[in-house]
Parts: sequence; C-alpha cells; structure tokens
Amino acid sequence: MNEYEALAKFFHDTYEQLAPSFGYKTRKASRKRWKDVPENNRNLMVAVAGGVYGFLGIVQLQTANADLAAELKAMTLFHEDAKKQIKTWTDRWNDLWEENRWRTTEDITDEEMEWDKVVEALPDGAKVPVFMTMAEIFLDEGSDITHWRPATLPEGE
Repeated sequence: MNEYEALAKFFHDTYEQLAPSFGYKTRKASRKRWKDVPENNRNLMVAVAGGVYGFLGIVQLQTANADLAAELKAMTLFHEDAKKQIKTWTDRWNDLWEENRWRTTEDITDEEMEWDKVVEALPDGAKVPVFMTMAEIFLDEGSDITHWRPATLPEGE
C-alpha cells in the first residue's frame, strides 16, 4: 500500500467512524470496509489522496520557501552589517597604519616637524627602536636614524 492509498483508506475509515457523530448515516449499501470498497471508488479516493498529497507538498514548499526567504533576508542584512563593520575596521586599521607606520627620515613635511616631540627611532640596521625627540634625529648631522614613527608613551611619561 503506497502513501496515497494509505491516506485514502485512513480518510474512508475515519469518515465512516465519525459520520454518526455528525448526525449522518452512510447508506447501508455503501457502508463497507476498505478492502470491500468497489475498485473504481477506491481508485477515485486514492487519486483524490494523491491530489491532497500534492497540495500539501506545495504548501510545505511554500512554507519552506518563505522560511528560506526570511533566512536569506536576515543573512543579507547580516552580510550588509558585516560589510559595514569590516569597512569600519579596515578604515580604522588604515588610519592607525598611517598614524603609526615607520617612515623614512626623508619622509617628513615642515608641518609635521615638532622639535620636542618624542618619536620611536630606528637606527640603521637596528631591530629595536629607541625613543628620541625629532630634534635629536633631524638636527644631528651624523645621526644614523633611518626610520621613525610617532611614539605611544606609557601614561605619565
């Protein structure tokens, strides 16, 4: 027995069982157990059950599609929010990089020159920076400082 026939049998048996509760009496001639229902009637009920299965399948697909559409919308909104957040982080990273990157001693403008400003300085060939003022770097003609960047000093220094 396939699912269509099982549904048709269930409908037939349930109909016969519930009919009296609704004040309806099936004709004695047509009141039969499923196995005794004439083949053409049984085939009709099986075909109707197949239609019901098809309808329920469509409803289920529509529900699944609506759920999927809602999920995709949420993912799209999340994706857009994530893209905005990534852009914010990237912009902040770029700003920090620009503010803190190592620069060559030739790479400075007059507007940036603050003689008493403390910066991190990297002597030629060194791997560990030292703290110096810009005056110590740029006014000492024999300076071996090749790179510098703004310093972040500990609080109170």
